[in-house]
Amino acid sequence: MLKKNQYKQLHGGSFTGHGLGKIVSAVHVTELPYLFKNYGEISYVRSQLKENMNQLFFQEGIIVLGWYETGFAYVFSKVPIKDVETARQQKWWMWEGGPMQKATFDAMNISPVSLSLTDVMTSLSTKLIDAAATTPFGAVAFRWYTRFSYMGEYPHCQRHCGGHRAPGDLG
Repeated sequence: MLKKNQYKQLHGGSFTGHGLGKIVSAVHVTELPYLFKNYGEISYVRSQLKENMNQLFFQEGIIVLGWYETGFAYVFSKVPIKDVETARQQKWWMWEGGPMQKATFDAMNISPVSLSLTDVMTSLSTKLIDAAATTPFGAVAFRWYTRFSYMGEYPHCQRHCGGHRAPGDLG
């Protein structure tokens, strides 16, 4: 969708935080792992950053029409993950080109499998991966829950999305 917007084949869209981060990398600040405890904290920080974030997108030729939450991401896995050592033994999915996830995995000494979103279900079925962080909404929407046996108890990070249009397309 990002490419179609760039080539004027689409004039708007709704994007995940990952997609938004490809336009303005600073948007990833609200996805830092284990930073927020609840939606109140997230709402406060986003209210403080919203004007600045919208301006950064505008500088890239994008008008943000709205921000919305998709929820906290949790660890989903085929085995219970109760410690870092068990986590290191798993084959983790990471967004293809996800800098925030890459830094997190590097800090934990985990070598993830970098895949596009569309390759995750097949990779779960073929056992290329066996763990991933996503929202419960995402796990249900993409039917990944059918491939996992466990969901972590604590939220990993907050996920968000946004809708936008290019400024010249608001006729």
